[in-house]
Amino acid sequence: MSVAAHGPRSDAEQLQRLQRLLPLMACPRCGGELRHLDHQLVSVGCGARYPVRHGVPIMLPDGMTDAGDGEVEHDAISRHPYGPRSQAIIDAAAPHWVLDLGAGGKLLRHEHVVQIDIFRYPCTDIVCSADQLPFKPEVFGAVVSQAVFEHLQYPEQAALEVERVLRLGGTVKIDTAFLQPEHGYPFHFFNATESGLRHWMRHFDLQWSGVEPYQHPQWALWWFLGVYVDRLPAAEQQVVRNATVADLLRALNDAARGQLAAADLALAQALMTLPATALRQLAAGVSAEGVRRPDSSLFASPHLLASASNEGLLTSMRAERENAALRQAVADGSAQHSADLALAAITAHRTRFLASYLPGEAHDHQHQRASQLRASFGLAARALLPKGLSAQLRRWRGSRRSHARVANFAGYDIAVLHVAADPVRLIDLFFSLVEQQHSHWTLCVGLPSQGSQMLGRIAQDLADLDQRVQLVHLSAPIRPENPSHFDDLAVAAQAPWLTAFDGAVLPLPSAVGHWVTVAANTPDVQAMTCDGWGPMRLSGLRLYAQGRAAEQSGLAWDHGVVFKRDLAQPNGGRSQGQTAHIDRPLWVHRDTAPRA
Repeated sequence: MSVAAHGPRSDAEQLQRLQRLLPLMACPRCGGELRHLDHQLVSVGCGARYPVRHGVPIMLPDGMTDAGDGEVEHDAISRHPYGPRSQAIIDAAAPHWVLDLGAGGKLLRHEHVVQIDIFRYPCTDIVCSADQLPFKPEVFGAVVSQAVFEHLQYPEQAALEVERVLRLGGTVKIDTAFLQPEHGYPFHFFNATESGLRHWMRHFDLQWSGVEPYQHPQWALWWFLGVYVDRLPAAEQQVVRNATVADLLRALNDAARGQLAAADLALAQALMTLPATALRQLAAGVSAEGVRRPDSSLFASPHLLASASNEGLLTSMRAERENAALRQAVADGSAQHSADLALAAITAHRTRFLASYLPGEAHDHQHQRASQLRASFGLAARALLPKGLSAQLRRWRGSRRSHARVANFAGYDIAVLHVAADPVRLIDLFFSLVEQQHSHWTLCVGLPSQGSQMLGRIAQDLADLDQRVQLVHLSAPIRPENPSHFDDLAVAAQAPWLTAFDGAVLPLPSAVGHWVTVAANTPDVQAMTCDGWGPMRLSGLRLYAQGRAAEQSGLAWDHGVVFKRDLAQPNGGRSQGQTAHIDRPLWVHRDTAPRA
């Protein structure tokens, strides 16, 4: 039996392991030899370069972006252990190398098992794609893959790659999904029947196929019912939980025939209240409709070649990924343009707001310098004036410039918590919220006990201008390493909240709407994050995300924008509930410091 160890290797140990694996490896683009030079692997054949991060090479094919680090703390599915048969294959193959294709976040490792995935999990040896494996032919004595093929975009090509790297007489064991809800990240492409799996593996001499004990239909039933009931509103959950299996079967059977009895009406209606976000996850089927688009060098969809040759399929896959990357680039450019327009509008709002502090406005270029001096004088004088008189003067000047007051909302769906430190950044955050399409929000501003008078006055003016702004005076001093001061703001907000750190703004007018949708439709979610750093990179802006992706990029996780629902859950710690991922960065951080 092979010897197993637990936990990740250190960076130095991982680099030593890479040297052991290098003789097995080949460039996934040309099949050439690889050399380890200056924190990267370089292909001798085509010159391709692959970065090595913490001893782990990133060897993804052209057109596929790095998915980043895989979370392990809250991802129990990716930590599944080896099944009994897979473990027996691993033990029997020693001392030959074994490939664990899509190993996930399991913390168990064997020295002769090479763990690959598209994420860099703690024990991942190589980050790569299953359909372009970075290995020489016939280097593995066995290949195991558990709950992976349903997530592959090209499962047939992955099976051909497994055949290529497996030694003659070597064993391959593939487990995949059939009756399972949509799950996993980043994609769930296919659920295969036994016939479908046998088709993918038709190039092998199949010894057995069927259903393992851990794939028994009872687990499909448990998974579907658990997710279904969990997604229902609280009242409807209780109706379904109180029903017997006979009640469910009778109600569903009658509903299918259009002859629903009055006694089963409440149960049938409860089943129909499944939120839209859960429909796709549990759907009995999916449909699509499209229109053929004109041929274009940018968007042409490459047809799979009629020839079954491996090279033809690889060429088609490469072209498809390159086109997908181009489409994404166009979408990113459009998003960046929209964000730039939004940020320009925020800047214009800020300028008009600050102009209300001036006794007059500059009307031509010659008076611009005088206007700047008046602005400085106005802000300084404002700090010296009594608060009541200053606010009266501010409102009078604002009315002269046609400032429209925003109506008072009886309620809101999302609270934004912000500890004010810089008046300009506070103003920008406020106007980025004003620009949102979803208007039911509140901005809960924490004012430091030792903050400047100017900051307090500007915050009060924002509260006078828009009744969705609440001010909370913090008694304790602000310490970045202890974000517990947000707890006071959360209690004052009494709503699902997001913490907006200094300099954070919303460049997309749909941002609050995305958060409200997730908060309303997924009551079990306790935290919300964006999926990572990109691909949208706005000029002059720094994207923020929660989790290990942010940590690896040099930011502590609590520097991001964090969503919480439970008031009892401290804001400074990780939530114990489920986490929702949003497929785009909705917050950005703008550096307002002067540039050299």
